[in-house]
Amino acid sequence: MRKINSTLYNKEYFQNAVEGYQDLNVFFKRMNPKFKKALSMARLSISEKVLDIGCGRGEMSIYAQKSGCEVVGIDYSQDAIDMCKELLEKSGVSDNPKITFLHIDENHLPFSDDHFDVIFFLDVWEHIYPEQIAVLLKEFRRVLKKGGRLIIQTSPNKLFFEKGFPMYTYYFNYVINRFIFQPLVGRTIARAQKNPRSELERVMHINEQTRFSLGRALSGEGFDATVEISDYYIMFSSIKMFFYYLVAQPFYVPFFKDIFGEHIWAVAKKRC
Repeated sequence: MRKINSTLYNKEYFQNAVEGYQDLNVFFKRMNPKFKKALSMARLSISEKVLDIGCGRGEMSIYAQKSGCEVVGIDYSQDAIDMCKELLEKSGVSDNPKITFLHIDENHLPFSDDHFDVIFFLDVWEHIYPEQIAVLLKEFRRVLKKGGRLIIQTSPNKLFFEKGFPMYTYYFNYVINRFIFQPLVGRTIARAQKNPRSELERVMHINEQTRFSLGRALSGEGFDATVEISDYYIMFSSIKMFFYYLVAQPFYVPFFKDIFGEHIWAVAKKRC
């Protein structure tokens, strides 16, 4: 089965390219908006069992454990697991038996049926080939308890990168780069290419979704899901981002949501 080489997901990648890296040094003081959004959607209860798939640096797992849950974080990158353990040690709970990180490089999950109350699957879907996603969704359905929640976040929304960005946002970025950022700071800041994907994203993002395709995939594997495009958690993260989104990505206008929203979120429960 096709997979992206796990060695691409190295320490440098997690420290410089994965959303949230900007807040890693203040991890204990300020929670990245993405994790706040995920926690609000999950509505965790004390003692619930949580599985964090593609746990990356480990922030989501640690936040879930601090909410009183029993947590297992898994990743197929050994560098990711090493970083999780380092972050866990810095958090002062490295000897806590209620949080575990495992290096697992397989599609079949080594857990019993109906084991977890919540599964987090954040910023992972776009990195997984469709045939592998189909296997994983079956495994999620197997290990998730009746009434359990699968929390998904995937980015970018394919329609934004292929429609909204090249047709409008690119030109707005050109103007602010040309007349504001370059004169003031001597460089471009806003994404300046018509294809906004970075070099890494062009290699790693092999399964980008739309709100509609994600909903179909979940429904086809036996999940009832609420799927939404929401960038509000980023838009309201700072004054700068508020004014940028206000003009450059008007996803908040219902008619434009699917072509200007960048982040897709879903809460899914297995269909009985």
